[in-house]
Amino acid sequence: MRQNKQSNIFLVGLMGAGKSTVGRALAARLGKTFLDQDAEIEKEQNRAIADIFACKGEVFFRDVEEAYLATFAERKNCVLATGGGVVLRENNRQRMRASGIVIYLDVPINVLVARLSKSFAHRPLLYDGSDIQGRIELLYSARSKLYKEAAHMVDTGRDHETLDETVTRIIENLNQLNEKYEHRK
Repeated sequence: MRQNKQSNIFLVGLMGAGKSTVGRALAARLGKTFLDQDAEIEKEQNRAIADIFACKGEVFFRDVEEAYLATFAERKNCVLATGGGVVLRENNRQRMRASGIVIYLDVPINVLVARLSKSFAHRPLLYDGSDIQGRIELLYSARSKLYKEAAHMVDTGRDHETLDETVTRIIENLNQLNEKYEHRK
């Protein structure tokens, strides 16, 4: 791969888009360290994201998320699965673009609904389980423009594609992105 081996890769997208799953496999294939932003925040705060939202509120969580992202951006050679709302703050979008390659995992709403219907209790923005599809549609509508603004590359999932096929396609797209960048020099 032509990209700077020390470059970070940030995966953005809605909850359930597969950022953690794809991120682990992508990091392994590229020889990079994988980190999951929400998992790291849970470790640091010693509580689940849903508990942080319930006890301290979303603004507190977004402050912690921004601080973690700033620390992560200083690292090298990592893949970070970000939280779904990391793009809500312009500072975060700018920091990610300046610190590495941002990939937006854009997954169809029906796929997100199917994935999240099983795990909504751990998702603070879906916590009560009512009208999951409606809530996901609202989040998608509110955030998709921000994901695209932050991203260097948009990866739209394919039906019935294996994880290995997805990672291979992302790596091929990263190579094409790097070739375009090299031609601009």
